Amino acid sequence: MTAKSIKILVPTIVSLLAVAGLLMIEEFFHDYFFVPDSYSDTPVPFDFAFYLVLIIPIIFIACTFQAFVTLPLWTKFRHKEKSMVFRLWYFVILFSLLGGISFGLLFWSNKLGFADLIQTTFIGTILCAFYWTLNLLTLSFIDRTRNGT
Repeated sequence: MTAKSIKILVPTIVSLLAVAGLLMIEEFFHDYFFVPDSYSDTPVPFDFAFYLVLIIPIIFIACTFQAFVTLPLWTKFRHKEKSMVFRLWYFVILFSLLGGISFGLLFWSNKLGFADLIQTTFIGTILCAFYWTLNLLTLSFIDRTRNGT
């Protein structure tokens, strides 16, 4: 594998697997703490089959975004001084918020109301922030390993 394909595939796969693990943990705690009343409508369950169907397009989109957006930004900020590195985290915050809002709107259940939209958006933002932080840390680890420092 070339260095560029490693920088595209490894951080993307590691980050997506970690986010999938967090989703499974969230599902467990959500079911544990939010037991529905027997008199109310039951909430929409986590549809793992839906994620399995979407995994190939998600990996393709994530790898494409990694290749055309993340890596050019990473190489630009990697060679700059420390003050420029802090600007990279602004992009992480922006991408996390946009991803969290998209996640919230995509998986929001109308039956559960506006509070579910807020909760789903918050969970999506946390997942995206975790994804981008792990992604950039993995890129940093790959660069340090390649450079021998």
